[in-house]
Amino acid sequence: MKDNVSPHLKNVLSSFNALSDPFRIQIVELLRFQELTAAALRAQLHVGPSKLSFHLKQLKEANLLLSYQKGRSTYYSLNLAQLVALEQYLSGYRRFKGRWGSNRLTRGQFFGGGRRQKVWLSGRNIS
Repeated sequence: MKDNVSPHLKNVLSSFNALSDPFRIQIVELLRFQELTAAALRAQLHVGPSKLSFHLKQLKEANLLLSYQKGRSTYYSLNLAQLVALEQYLSGYRRFKGRWGSNRLTRGQFFGGGRRQKVWLSGRNIS
């Protein structure tokens, strides 16, 4: 990442990067309501220890997971403070009013095949 990016933004970007992987989203979903051991996560996700370990490390480095050791087991839970920080970051976009005075898409917006498709924003056709 560039040096001119604030530490807060680096933290947010790191979290979004970690959450961009579908397997990591599955881990987050499993930890949504309870803490789980690595063994329980492995059993529910049907993966080997090395794959799970890699993804848990990515989530921990992004500050999205907390862990503690109890006996031979490591317990994982979501870092709610980091999730609140991401929520606060995104909430700044709720107040955004674009060029057309609205922040809601009324029809689908997409760009496919390298060619810009028609976009409907606030009921106005933009090419």
